[in-house]
Amino acid sequence: GRGPVTALCALVGILWAAGATACPPGHGRHFGKGASQDCDGQRLGPVSWSVRSSHPAVHMGGSARVLVEIKLHADRLPAGTRRPIAVAIVLDRSGSMQGRKWDDAAEAARSAIRRLRNGDIVSIVSYASDVRVDWPAQRFASEQRDDLLRVIGRMSPSGSTFLEGGLRKGAEQLAKFVDGVRPARVLLVSDGNANVGVQSGHGLAQVARRNAAGGIVTTTIGLGTDYNEDTMTAVADGGSGSYYYVRDSERLGDTFSKELERIMTTAARRIAVRIVPGPGVRVVDVLGYDGEAFGDGGMEIPLGELASDADRSLLVELEVHCSSRGRQRLAEVELELLDGEGERRRGRADVAVDATDDNDRVERERDLGVIGRHEEHKLAHEMRASAEMVSQGKGTEAKERLNRAAARAKQFAGRSGNKALSKSADEAQQQAQQAPAAAADAPAEREHTKKSMKARAYQMAK
Repeated sequence: GRGPVTALCALVGILWAAGATACPPGHGRHFGKGASQDCDGQRLGPVSWSVRSSHPAVHMGGSARVLVEIKLHADRLPAGTRRPIAVAIVLDRSGSMQGRKWDDAAEAARSAIRRLRNGDIVSIVSYASDVRVDWPAQRFASEQRDDLLRVIGRMSPSGSTFLEGGLRKGAEQLAKFVDGVRPARVLLVSDGNANVGVQSGHGLAQVARRNAAGGIVTTTIGLGTDYNEDTMTAVADGGSGSYYYVRDSERLGDTFSKELERIMTTAARRIAVRIVPGPGVRVVDVLGYDGEAFGDGGMEIPLGELASDADRSLLVELEVHCSSRGRQRLAEVELELLDGEGERRRGRADVAVDATDDNDRVERERDLGVIGRHEEHKLAHEMRASAEMVSQGKGTEAKERLNRAAARAKQFAGRSGNKALSKSADEAQQQAQQAPAAAADAPAEREHTKKSMKARAYQMAK
């Protein structure tokens, strides 16, 4: 006879399908205020979202892996729209920042101060062996601008790198100003490895994760080639923010401007996706983001904020053990966010799969768009692995590996018409061209190539 999981799947599948106006398998059946049973997506305040799976049909018997993609797109805000913000600029003033690096970091901070408007919240925090609150968080008034600029001018670099202290203090400064409307962001800059306090990427990411749970997002900027990019990306991921690699300090001002523009045009905040797997279904992996388990096999993935006209793609890998014929629930996907006015919005979607013995159908109904997104994640993985090879002086091998991965991605993109994947493959080939020369050069050049590759792979996975 059939096992208990199979029997349960069969029963749940029959009852669920009987009570639902079903969408085609593989298309999320959305529910929410003002709309329900929309098979092609739905709006949730300023965000449109959709749920699709890679395999609407799977083979009966045994287990199968299915990818579920959750895509989000924020509305373009009207021209001139600008949100009031709360930002803590957290600057590394350790000894390694002396000279041109510090001059450019200070000017980048000054450029950010020049963009503030009355009513914004701003704090300046700096860290070396110690942590200083150089400007306590408060509402900005235009007559304070010169005072703030003078605060930056009085700083000078020396000492070690107490990154944890800067991260905590920046969030502490903003905590009392977190509300339902104003985006709150710690903007952390470092050119070196944390060597005071918590130093591991995991430990620092936990600090940033707790801050994000309280509504404070963390963005990290790695400056130069001496810092640990894995630590800085872990902090950005834990803090639901962004990560930037800036080799040349004169580009720091542009990076500050780019991130400030994103904060000022925030369309949705505190975005979270929850995956509740169906009977006989298990969450295997969340690609590109950190997730936290809850309940009986569920997974919650915080996504932070979404700026005007921005996109986000989240890919979840599920293992399906349900082997009975017919339609079965694959997962329930819940989306929650705060809109621009601070109103909490919630929506959900069910996605189903058909178990079948029709092999042709399984192949024919594959969603090449979702599979193409998975190919992009695989390419990002190969880029990170190639980056480590470059750092070890294996530039030729790195080039060959990355070129092979890019060629595979390009081939799939051609078959499926996936323009985004084709563009990523082109960029991977360009990165590969740098590998051999970098491997023969000085360690700093190898580090630059490694960080450049990893930064592109990071962006590709988002």
